[in-house]
Amino acid sequence: MTTTIPVDWLIAAAFRSSCSSRRGLWRDPAGDEQAGGRADDGDHDRRRHAQPGPATQQPAGDRAAVAELLAAGESDRVEFKSTARVNLHTGAKDDRMELVIAKTVCGFLNGDGGTLLVGVDDAGTPLGLEADYATLKAPDADRYELFLRDLLSTTLGQNAAAAVGIEFTTMTDAAGEPVVCRLTCEPSPRPVYLRSGKGAGPELWVRTGNSTRQLSVDEANSYVMHRWPLSLEATVAAQFRAAVRFSEQR
Repeated sequence: MTTTIPVDWLIAAAFRSSCSSRRGLWRDPAGDEQAGGRADDGDHDRRRHAQPGPATQQPAGDRAAVAELLAAGESDRVEFKSTARVNLHTGAKDDRMELVIAKTVCGFLNGDGGTLLVGVDDAGTPLGLEADYATLKAPDADRYELFLRDLLSTTLGQNAAAAVGIEFTTMTDAAGEPVVCRLTCEPSPRPVYLRSGKGAGPELWVRTGNSTRQLSVDEANSYVMHRWPLSLEATVAAQFRAAVRFSEQR
C-alpha cells in the first residue's frame, strides 16, 4: 500500500526537529556559542574578506609588532618558517616547503586564527627572503605575494586565499635589514580543506599547541559539526529534502 505524507506535515516535523537540535547547540569551553555556516555562504564570505591590495613594505610601527612576535616565540597562534620555497638543507626549490606553508595557513583558518612569519628561523631570528626571491623571475615583494596567493588558491581555494593578509616588513639587526613576510589568518566562517595535488582528497588541518596536524575522517567530521554547526534554515531545508525523498521512495 502506498502512503502519501502531506508536505505541510513534513515541514512542521523538520522544523520541530531542528528547533530541538538547536537547544543543544555546542558551546566552547569559554561558554560562547559557535555559530556559522557551512559551504554555501559565498556572498557573506566575499563581503567579509575583500581582496587585499598589492604587497607593501611596512612602516616602523609594524616593525615593532613583528619584533614582539619574534620575541614571544612560536605558539598556537604564531609560527615561524625559514622559507616557503627553498629547502635550506639542499639549497634547491622544494615543493614540500610550499605544502608546509599551506598546511600551516589551513590550520590557523580552521582554528582561532594566527600569524605565520616567513623568513624567520625557529629561534625567532630574521633570515630574510633572499633564498625564496632567487627562485622568482622578478625577485621582489609583489611577485612573492603573487606566488603565495597562487599557492593558497591552488591548495585551499580562492576564498581562503583572499582571507589571508600578506605584508612585508624590513627588520633591522646586526646582519643588515632582512625582509620578513607576515601572513595574518583570521578564523574562517567555514571549514577550509587542503588538497595537496591533483586527484588528492580533501584534508582538514588544525592547530594543536604550536604545531599543525591533520585530522582523521572521524575527527574531522566531529570537529566540523561542533565548530560550524548548521544554521536553523539550513537544518530545516536539509531535513525537509530528506523527508521528501523518504516519502517519494515509499
